[in-house]
Amino acid sequence: MTRQSGKETVNKLVDDFKKNEKDFMSKTFQETETRTRFIDPFFEALGWQLNQTDIAKKFWDVHREFSQRDNSTTKKPDYAFRMKDGHKFKEKFL
Repeated sequence: MTRQSGKETVNKLVDDFKKNEKDFMSKTFQETETRTRFIDPFFEALGWQLNQTDIAKKFWDVHREFSQRDNSTTKKPDYAFRMKDGHKFKEKFL
């Protein structure tokens, strides 16, 4: 996706939300719908590849429901965004 097409995608997402804000803010609009309608397309517009089915999981840029150990508990942030750092991929933000 080019920078210009990314901007256009974000503008369309914003316009869509403004036009239908009441529906999207209602209790009946689910988290999964929010992800597929807004969050995933937003990050794709920024250049992140969310659906990398053609490569091994260990090379994916983005992991959904990423398991992360923190002391004695396991946490699952909705997304883990990773970038190559030397020979390894490291989480840059969750």
